[in-house]
Amino acid sequence: MTRQVEITEPEIYHLPYFVTEFRLFPYFIATDKDIELALALYRWNIELCSEFFKIIHYCEVGLRNGIAEAISNVYGKSWPWEQGFIETLHAPRRGYSQKRELMRCIERIDEDTNQVANTLSLAFWERMLDNRFQLKIWENQLSQVFPNFSMEANSDKSRKHLLKQVCSTRVFRNQIAHHQPIFTRTDLTSDLDKMLEIVWSRCQVTANWLRRTENVTSLIAECPISYAKIVDNESVPTLID
Repeated sequence: MTRQVEITEPEIYHLPYFVTEFRLFPYFIATDKDIELALALYRWNIELCSEFFKIIHYCEVGLRNGIAEAISNVYGKSWPWEQGFIETLHAPRRGYSQKRELMRCIERIDEDTNQVANTLSLAFWERMLDNRFQLKIWENQLSQVFPNFSMEANSDKSRKHLLKQVCSTRVFRNQIAHHQPIFTRTDLTSDLDKMLEIVWSRCQVTANWLRRTENVTSLIAECPISYAKIVDNESVPTLID
């Protein structure tokens, strides 16, 4: 899938300065300090991020819609303004607060639940899978809104498994959004499987379509250098912006 592009001497000289040597450093180390190969790996990483983000789009939208449906089934269609729901939200004094995010959101949006749901972050929806919502929401709603999810012995264990998958996907999503190298991740195929499992839990047809049309797998196989070599090399750093 990756189109092989020859790089010119001027490009080899100017691209590292444009991107910055700091950002290219992990690629430089992974390619044994071969600048041309490092630039090829950098380009491949960007293309792989782009393909992953297509899957993340469906994963995030399906997750949000499923959780919003569960909340609506319990608290009604106007759940963002339902005080009983608002009071259940995670609200620490420091750090991320579900309640704070929702309150800021509904201050800007007039009685439009769909718009509120579309505005809330993935962190908000991930928090909705916390233990605090097990009895009130997920005890009866998990199998309703995620009907294809591989249920464990009970809904609590299933919810925890889904939460783990969502947490992993959110971290990966943020890594891509901040233009981080993803080639150092231990198992990119497993990352893909986790996302598709979340989609599958909501809609088998959509998951099968994504599996049939995704380009992530073929791109992984086209990595400019040995992927096993990258993963095994503990000296390859990961950038932190």
